[in-house]
Amino acid sequence: LVADLTSALSNVPLIDPHSHIDPLAPVSKSLDDILGYHYYTELAHSAGMSQAVLAKDADPRERVREIVKFMDRYDNTAQYGWFVDIAQTFLGFDGKRVTAADADKLFDAATKTFAHPDWEKQVLAKTKLEKIFLTNEFDDPLEGFDTSVYVPCLRTDT
Repeated sequence: LVADLTSALSNVPLIDPHSHIDPLAPVSKSLDDILGYHYYTELAHSAGMSQAVLAKDADPRERVREIVKFMDRYDNTAQYGWFVDIAQTFLGFDGKRVTAADADKLFDAATKTFAHPDWEKQVLAKTKLEKIFLTNEFDDPLEGFDTSVYVPCLRTDT
C-alpha cells in the first residue's frame, strides 16, 4: 500500500501556493543559501550555536559547518527531513543521517551542482514543480521572469 501510494503521489505535479522567492533568482547559489535560511539558523541557534557565524561577513563554509554540526539536536524536525531529502536528491548524499563530518562534502557538492547553467530547470524537473505563486508587493516589477511558472500574486498585508 505504501509503495502504491508513494508511486501515485510521485506522479502528481507540485504547485507552491505561497512563496517568497525572487523569480529573477529563484534557485540557491550555494549550500549557505539554503542553510542560511531562518528555518535552519533559528533551529541551530536554539540548539546552542553561536550567532557569530550568522554575521553577514562570516565565511559561508564555516556557517554551513556550524549549522550542520548542530543538526543532531534538531533531527526530529521537518526542516531536518527536508535537508536530508535535498542532500539525497540533489547532492548525491547516500546516507540516512547528515552529520558534522558531511558538511564540507555537501558544501563542495552544492557548489558544483548549483553552478550548472540549467540548475533551475533541473530543480523544476526533479521536483515536478509546475507553478510557484509569489507574494508580490504592489510595486514589484513583473518583467524578466516566466509568469507561467512564477505566478505573481499581490501581497495585501502591507
